[in-house]
Amino acid sequence: MAALNVASVNVARWSALAFGVFYGYSRQRSLTLHVKEQNEENEFRAYADLVEEAKVAFEAAYNREQAVKAAPYGS
Repeated sequence: MAALNVASVNVARWSALAFGVFYGYSRQRSLTLHVKEQNEENEFRAYADLVEEAKVAFEAAYNREQAVKAAPYGS
C-alpha cells in the first residue's frame, strides 16, 4: 500500500512539474509576442508621424512657392 502512495505522489509531482514548464513556456511566449507587437506598433506610429510631418512641410513649401509666383500678378 505504501508503494502505491509513493507512486501516486511521484506522478503528482511530475505532473505538476510538467504543467509548470508548459505554463512558463506559454506565458513567456505570449509576453514576447506582446512586446514584439508593441514595438511594431511604435515603429509604425513613428513612420506615420514622419510621413505626416513631410506632408505638412511639402504643403508649406508648395504654398510658399505658389505665393511667390502669384505675387507679380497682384494676388
